[in-house]
Amino acid sequence: MKKKILMILLCGTIMINLTACQKYNGHYISESNIRISNNDISVSIKEGTLTNTGATFIIENNSDQALKYGEGYDLEIKQNDLWYKINVGKIEVHPILLELEPNSSVELNFAWLHSYGNLEAGEYRMIKAVWFENDDGTDENFYIGTEFTIE
Repeated sequence: MKKKILMILLCGTIMINLTACQKYNGHYISESNIRISNNDISVSIKEGTLTNTGATFIIENNSDQALKYGEGYDLEIKQNDLWYKINVGKIEVHPILLELEPNSSVELNFAWLHSYGNLEAGEYRMIKAVWFENDDGTDENFYIGTEFTIE
């Protein structure tokens, strides 16, 4: 009886580990709980720039506050109606603070070939952590991004 219980527990553990350790394009993926917030910010892809190796994203700040951000971003893939972060390990970016003034826009070129590789056909989204600095000196952190399809 004990052997039977141990065997069931072992099989259950193996099944959980197999489903939790999914891979995409050589990278581990993990279910994402990130929610994109618009907060008067819109993100789009510049027409004609999307490829499986990169794209140019347009961020528009339609708020009355300066938007703060860094160079980093993440890519997620949609599988079975759920978003999964593609874990590529540590990506080296310059630790600089960038700012997008109210009612203005910026174009950001992301070349993900070296970090994520050639993206396979599928549904993706680019996620970027940004924030507003409140009058009291605290930060209002949120994520912006946009979905896209590689064919």
